[in-house]
Amino acid sequence: MTDLFFWGFADSWADNGGQSPDPVTAADTSWTWDVEYSPDLSQMTYARTSINSFAGIGGDSNWVFSGIVSYRTRGADGTDTNHPIGQNASNGVADYVADWGVDDVTFGWGIEGDGVCYANVNMEIWLSS
Repeated sequence: MTDLFFWGFADSWADNGGQSPDPVTAADTSWTWDVEYSPDLSQMTYARTSINSFAGIGGDSNWVFSGIVSYRTRGADGTDTNHPIGQNASNGVADYVADWGVDDVTFGWGIEGDGVCYANVNMEIWLSS
């Protein structure tokens, strides 16, 4: 069984051109949200994002993306390991993370529009119980 541990959202918009970096990086805190918490090594973490709403007004091209930029695990000996999984994708984000001993998740999103566009991105972390 899994329980919702964290839920957040980000509203973003673009007007007549790109407004976000592509790819998103953990260093750009304007387009990321970092969630750090105490790990339970016996818990599986599942984290993902979803697009709640998207509206494009005018222009030939409007788009939005979201996902996981990176996450960190803590081993039984207390050592941390960073996993920059978003670096494997052209836009800097992976679809989801599912791993044991996670103590930090960095979400990221981006938007671009030739006209005016708006998006709402949901971010979720689920923990096994």
